[in-house]
Amino acid sequence: MAGGIAGLLLIGCFALIPSKPRIGYIGATVIALANMGNFARPFFNEGKVWPAGVVFGVSAVVVLALTAARFMS
Repeated sequence: MAGGIAGLLLIGCFALIPSKPRIGYIGATVIALANMGNFARPFFNEGKVWPAGVVFGVSAVVVLALTAARFMS
């Protein structure tokens, strides 16, 4: 349930990027960082690769892509 809500919030943030890019990029980055924080403990402490490691890795890639896109725009 939380993953679906995070996904919908990310879609909303990406929809904001053309009109309000700063709010869209910052909002999406905060959501991705929250996902990373949520899945960091099961991945590092318990060694669970699925789904914790995958979500952690994808969220890290999203944060890097959003940061690069923000500085390039």
